[in-house]
Amino acid sequence: MDDETTAMDDTSEVRIELRQLSLEDYPDMVEATHLAYAGMNGQPWGRDDVENLLSVFPEGQMCVKLDGKAVGFALTL
Repeated sequence: MDDETTAMDDTSEVRIELRQLSLEDYPDMVEATHLAYAGMNGQPWGRDDVENLLSVFPEGQMCVKLDGKAVGFALTL
């Protein structure tokens, strides 16, 4: 078996979680935004803006965590 096949046969578990966003996720959100939009001058939402969205419509702000780290976000107005 070559290395590529071995990597694909790895049976280690990955934990994925979908939940409402919380303000504690903000640092990961900033990091993910910089990574996702590198080279396009993408700027993350401001902390105050996210805090406002969470106070107005918390159920519309979602977060995806991969192995305990927030890696994806959906914000709605």
